[in-house]
Amino acid sequence: MVEDVCIPPNTQGNVPVKLTLNRLRITSADWLLEPKKFHPGVFGARTLLSDTSQYAAVQIANPSAFPFHLPEGKFLGEAMVAVGPEA
Repeated sequence: MVEDVCIPPNTQGNVPVKLTLNRLRITSADWLLEPKKFHPGVFGARTLLSDTSQYAAVQIANPSAFPFHLPEGKFLGEAMVAVGPEA
């Protein structure tokens, strides 16, 4: 998480994220973040992220009746290298 975010009840929003690489042998790739349940009724969407984007974001839906807060620095999940279909 790049900054503190609050997703109001019955809404969805794009949450800015920062990709942190821990593998030195991968020079450039697109990344896939799998869907995740953060809290009962609060879900993160499967997201394709580019390592060259300055504005990476993950969509989070909050259909619950309560606001959902995500603090700056919160770990949202492990991104994997995205592999497309072979041509």
